[in-house]
Amino acid sequence: MQKKLIHLVCGARPNFMKIAPLYRALKDADWTDVAIIHTGQHYDYRMSRAFFEDLDLPEPSVFLSVGTEAKTQGAQTAEVIRQYEAILLDQRPDATIVVGDVNSTLGAAIAVSKTGTLLAHVEAGLRSFDRGMPEEINRVVVDAISRILFASTITAVRNLQNESVEGDIEHVGNVMIDSLVAARETFEKRSPFREYGLREKAFGVVTLHRPSNTDNEDRLVEVLGALEDIHREVMPLICPIHPRLSRRLRSIGLKCPGSKGIVFVEPMAYLDFLATVSKSAFVITDSGGIQEETTFMRIKCFTLRNSTERPETLTVNGGTNVLMEPGRLKTALEQALGQDGEMRVKLPVFWDGLATGRIIAGLKTALEADVFPQHAPLRDRGPAMRQDRKVLSLAL
Repeated sequence: MQKKLIHLVCGARPNFMKIAPLYRALKDADWTDVAIIHTGQHYDYRMSRAFFEDLDLPEPSVFLSVGTEAKTQGAQTAEVIRQYEAILLDQRPDATIVVGDVNSTLGAAIAVSKTGTLLAHVEAGLRSFDRGMPEEINRVVVDAISRILFASTITAVRNLQNESVEGDIEHVGNVMIDSLVAARETFEKRSPFREYGLREKAFGVVTLHRPSNTDNEDRLVEVLGALEDIHREVMPLICPIHPRLSRRLRSIGLKCPGSKGIVFVEPMAYLDFLATVSKSAFVITDSGGIQEETTFMRIKCFTLRNSTERPETLTVNGGTNVLMEPGRLKTALEQALGQDGEMRVKLPVFWDGLATGRIIAGLKTALEADVFPQHAPLRDRGPAMRQDRKVLSLAL
């Protein structure tokens, strides 16, 4: 098999831990050349460079710097399309892998769909069924135009089948768990929270970044008030602060009761954050990936959202996660902390640290099958692809 050029696209903090195991596997394969394309959606040291260092990733082959040039989500996505299309036409990769659901994922996927390159989506099929979330729109569109859909859970497979997507569906497991497993021996030796006077299992971790919690002042004040009550009456809280939350805290100033007392710190690098979460008593978040990490680490998680695209993490399914409104947070937390014994957690199928191997095998099979002739326009190869396509998923 002639060597194939594979692009790995990343741009924001949630992407980096997903591409790291894929990069290592593709770099070591004798049939691939791999290039990391960084869109620059998150481009400062704490939100990007520190992750590359912790994950032992090389400098990106291409850096698009869209984060500095685009002020709105639409403009950011459009800038990714414009800049990445030029890279595609110049380098002519055999396949592009996009991960997750950020604007960089959507922009890169649209650019690929116009060139005929094979498009693979890792973490396909996640659905919150809340179209008010920008990430939900990104997921649906990327899955609709991808040619290989690597799903992390059985629920994700079902979602894709219900939508009658045209791409091949493969149930491979959770690649982010691969990164966690690979890093566990290193991060378990760290205790970065101690410099803030916190003791193991005697503090909670908070992360907030979604517009639904940060962009409405009344909602943000309600959330911060609930957090302050917990910090004062239950247990200390530490919050690695996302740039969006930092801007909002500055904008509302003294109207923010939660800005006093809670330990707000700069965004943590990957290994320090995992170390802090793993030795915390609980996590309060609105992140998607943290719901998965806490389930795998058996840490109580309270998610400040009305829905989740990761239902396998919920306690009703054997996970550690509970969807929660701020007004109920303190009571629910006190009840959870009062329960004795270790939580019984049922991990989803293939959350075993081996998802990367399944993804690489599926990609190689697709490229060898030549179902996706390189650079052929989509309109020309559609009928042939539909004739040859197969759904590679578990029998449900």
